[in-house]
Amino acid sequence: MRLHTLALSAVLGVAGCEYLAPPHQSWTEARVIGRVVDGQTQAPVPGAKITRVRAGQTSGAGFGDANKGGPQMANQPPMAVTDRDGRFDLQSVKTAYLFLESFPDYVVTLRVQASGYALSQTVWTNVTWVGGDKKTEPRIETGDIPLWRE
Repeated sequence: MRLHTLALSAVLGVAGCEYLAPPHQSWTEARVIGRVVDGQTQAPVPGAKITRVRAGQTSGAGFGDANKGGPQMANQPPMAVTDRDGRFDLQSVKTAYLFLESFPDYVVTLRVQASGYALSQTVWTNVTWVGGDKKTEPRIETGDIPLWRE
């Protein structure tokens, strides 16, 4: 029993060491920053709800469809809400791994919704790295995301 405890302590100790971070900790989701605007006037849309759509969640086409999990998505809290200038900032996510089999590709799908506007869902892949190397935080800048009135 003591050998198992020592082995587990050693594994947890190595996995948690900050100097071993690159192979054992990885950015799994990029930081996403952008602005939501009215598609016609280009005015900022304050209070728009931004949600990161993860693999296995329903698409915008199924939003509201009980057979496709739409109500569950509608009831989830937004990950970000735009400010009075229409800007939002979704923080990045870093996760620890003992054995990382594949690296994330930092593709992000965002669902954007605001009162009086049609639901928007778009995919972005334009990743940059803060600091210029892949050991720093990945960031996706969406620019202006237009929403169109219903």
